[in-house]
Amino acid sequence: MFARTHGVVRQADDNWPLVLTRPEAAKMCRISVQTFDAWVRKEILPGPIPGTRRWSRIAIEHALAGDIVTSTGDIHLSPFEQWKRRNAH
Repeated sequence: MFARTHGVVRQADDNWPLVLTRPEAAKMCRISVQTFDAWVRKEILPGPIPGTRRWSRIAIEHALAGDIVTSTGDIHLSPFEQWKRRNAH
């Protein structure tokens, strides 16, 4: 699905637009819209681009690759917060 080469994340299918609707973003992640919403609430995936109802494909790709991504800026979590997020059930 995604590959990391020298710090660059590449998506296997490059046909998705840079800006996605909620259903498109869920489809790109291969999950239901309900699961997509839950992942956004849990901050597994970033929220929409500020002031819009659209998602950044690149931000989603980075989040799925394990990078810390937020929709509001470059905020990084502490190692403990990262661990809590990864181990939340």
